[in-house]
Amino acid sequence: MGKQTKTVPAAKAVTFIAFGVLVAISAMFLLGLIEVVTIFGKESYGIKEVVDQVEIITKDISGYFKELGETIKWMAKSMDKGAGLADLCMNVLALIFPLVSILFFLIIALKLLFCWTPLAQAHSIGWSRACIRMCKKLKGVAGCAIAYIVYCLTTSAGMDLSTMGEVTLYLVAGYVVARVLLDSLGHDSIVRTVFRTVSTAAIAVFLVIVLKYLLNTEMPLWYMIFGYTENVIVSTQGETKNNDEMFTFILFLCSWLTVSFSIGRVTAAMKKQVTMNNGGVKASLVWLLIWTVAAAALQYIATKKYLGELSFGDWKDLEEAKYFVKSAIYGAVGLGLAIVTGILCAIGKKKESDEEDED
Repeated sequence: MGKQTKTVPAAKAVTFIAFGVLVAISAMFLLGLIEVVTIFGKESYGIKEVVDQVEIITKDISGYFKELGETIKWMAKSMDKGAGLADLCMNVLALIFPLVSILFFLIIALKLLFCWTPLAQAHSIGWSRACIRMCKKLKGVAGCAIAYIVYCLTTSAGMDLSTMGEVTLYLVAGYVVARVLLDSLGHDSIVRTVFRTVSTAAIAVFLVIVLKYLLNTEMPLWYMIFGYTENVIVSTQGETKNNDEMFTFILFLCSWLTVSFSIGRVTAAMKKQVTMNNGGVKASLVWLLIWTVAAAALQYIATKKYLGELSFGDWKDLEEAKYFVKSAIYGAVGLGLAIVTGILCAIGKKKESDEEDED
């Protein structure tokens, strides 16, 4: 017996919309989702810059990687018992950035090259199966684009989200809303359709906003993590050994690690929304709230321990603390949106049932 495929409402329309969004995201990715600071100001880092890097590397591949290895080895030797760890790690990330970018661009180019195959197979496999395959391809491209944005903004200084990057994030949100709308039309009542669409739109837009906010730290996220790791190591050595200071730095380190977990939950929720995995979205939002509240709590405890005495009111007015407080608020808002819009959807479903009973 052949494998059965569920019937997808408006499969043909969804397939073409997913195809269009996939091509649009890929094109914007190649044009540049990230801006880098140059002597001429901020410029998009796109396919032109990647091709230039490929030309530089391919002129002398063995020489390029030999020099890269020697540079990293020299920087590692320059460290003094853990001091300089943050600079070492960030310099390594800066050195390998072109290589990682080439890999991401190659993946997107290959995905774009073969994105048409579900359309070509539609007449033989059916539009529902073609739709499912196209949506999987879109999820892969969207996930790759989001992963690249997160990689760049958490590991490199002097980078920012470009206009193309912002449009890409909102395009993913727009697709999610259109997908739910098309899924509802034809078999749901108007009330149910409206509530489902509003619910999806609210969470989709929220996820874009919170991702942009969590990535908007004064320093790259991993610089903060490496920096506090360095402080932990240094505080355990020689005349500067200080167990209380070490514990404080561990708290700071854990607070920034939990921010990275929060970012992971946001990106997971965005990718689950693309595949209409509502249960997965809500689970990710619950974890987002847990990690953001944990990050704020750890930051408060660490700052209080570092300064000796600090009230919560004074702490939340500190510039760095505002980031953690707002992160926790965003986490609560996200979960609240999921709960409230879920209730609205339940109301819509009840009204739909009541209308059917009256008929």
